[in-house]
Amino acid sequence: MIDKIARHGEAHPTRRAAVGWALAASLAALAFGGGGAYLGYSLAGEERQRLAQATADNLELESMLNGVAEYTKLYANDPRHIVEIPADRKAYIEKYLGERLQRPLKVPDLSAEGLAFLGARLWSVNGRPAAQLVYQELGGRPLGLCVTRTARADQPPSVAKREDLNLLHWNRAGHAYVLAGWSDDARLRAVWSVARGQL
Repeated sequence: MIDKIARHGEAHPTRRAAVGWALAASLAALAFGGGGAYLGYSLAGEERQRLAQATADNLELESMLNGVAEYTKLYANDPRHIVEIPADRKAYIEKYLGERLQRPLKVPDLSAEGLAFLGARLWSVNGRPAAQLVYQELGGRPLGLCVTRTARADQPPSVAKREDLNLLHWNRAGHAYVLAGWSDDARLRAVWSVARGQL
């Protein structure tokens, strides 16, 4: 009888150890599971932020393109007032618009593409100052080059359409650019290839 009691007493430490290991395993699983859930939540939060930023960038781009298209059509229909500052004041245009854009600005020479510089305008796009450099195609239709600031990442040239107007747009070094006119895509890309190195 005493032997049975002794043997029974010896079993308690083993049970206590088993319970201890089980408790430790449960706590570890809980901690790991909680950490995994937190990590998953953090990644989901980052994905939501990326999606929100992409949506905001797209809305800004669409707003800019719509504004450029409307403005281009507006001044194209009023040839006597197509620019605010004429081409013979080129030095003033570069200084004045450069200050508004907070960057050095040179009016690109696009004569190699048969474009004559007519002058410039200052307007606003998405609440930011925008420079509109206006050129004239050989056929008489205007072609505008819009420059404004942006927080969007660099982007290679891409073509968009607004009714019969074509827009070639790209981003570089904190600035957004749009070539807007009635020329076809190939023509706009040819002009872009000459203008990009001068901006």
